[in-house]
Formats: sequence, structure tokens, C-alpha cells
Amino acid sequence: TPAIAVSSGLLTSTAALVLQIVFVVGGLFLVGSTFDPADTSGGSGGGQLVIGLLLGSALLSGVVVVVPRLRRRVGKLVLPQLHSAWDNLRAVLTEPKKGLQLFGGNLIAQVFFALTLWAALGCYGESLGLVQLIVINSLASFIGGVAPIPGGMGVMEAGLIAGFTAAGIPQEQAVAATFTARLFTAYLPPVW
Repeated sequence: TPAIAVSSGLLTSTAALVLQIVFVVGGLFLVGSTFDPADTSGGSGGGQLVIGLLLGSALLSGVVVVVPRLRRRVGKLVLPQLHSAWDNLRAVLTEPKKGLQLFGGNLIAQVFFALTLWAALGCYGESLGLVQLIVINSLASFIGGVAPIPGGMGVMEAGLIAGFTAAGIPQEQAVAATFTARLFTAYLPPVW
């Protein structure tokens, strides 16, 4: 049914979000000393863009919460979906096999995306550790997911470039590796 289809999509997105948050927080504890959020190699503005997007999302959420008319309207749209997703989540999590499939599949996807970034960096003579790449990809995916742009186009790229440069990759290689990875994960698949 449409409700199950919609809540299943929301459930998968929620599982990915939970894993991204866990990866970012856990990964920053492991590799936090190797990241310099202020370093954007020549002032590319990537770090400021990420901070601006987070602040913009927080401001938009605040406006929705403060303005009663918007709160009611968004509530009518979002709350039924959240209730449906919660029921679907409860049904999935009561079966450990389904929970493992849901979270395990998203875990494997995050690792493979990080390996794609590793391969793309290797094309341009650069390299980062797997944990760093998982953190960068998870943070960029989170930011791209909250942006009101289909597929996070542009936002994901900015997040990846900012993450690469913050990890010490020169800006030229960061840009090239980002667009190489996105070419094979986001741009070409719809064509095929």
C-alpha cells in the first residue's frame, strides 16, 4: 500500500540518518585530531558553507516550531508519516533479521561509498583512512539529506570538498576526487 511504501522509504532514510550520526560522532572521536574545520585550503568557503547550511536548517526548523500556522500545516503533513514510520519501524525491529537487514544494508552502503571516495582520491594521488572517509561521507550525506534539493546535488559536493580539505587534501584534488566519485554514484546511475 502507499502508506507502507512511504513509511518504508522514510524508515530506510531514518536508519541511514541514525548510522550517519553514529559514524560522524564515533569517527570524530577516533580521528578528530586530524581534522581542521577551519582549513579549507585557500579559503574555498567549504567549511563556511557547511556551517551556513546547518544554521539555515536550524533557523528553518525554529520558524516552523514558532509560527503556529506553519507548525499546524507541517504537523498535518509530517505527523501521520512519522506515526506510520514508527509503526513500520516497530514491526521491523520486532524481527531481528529485518532490523539487521535494514541497519546492516545501510552500514554496508556507507562503507562502500567511503571506499568509492578512497578510490577517487587514489586517482589523484591522495589518500585518507577509511574511518576519515566514512566520517566525511556520512557528514556530507547528512547535510545533503536535509537540504531541500533532490539528491543533495551541489550540497553533497560542497560537503565532500569541505571534508576533504579539512582532512588535509589540497583543494584541487578534493574537487577532482569529489566529482569523480559523484559521477559514478549520482550522475551516471540515472542515465543507465
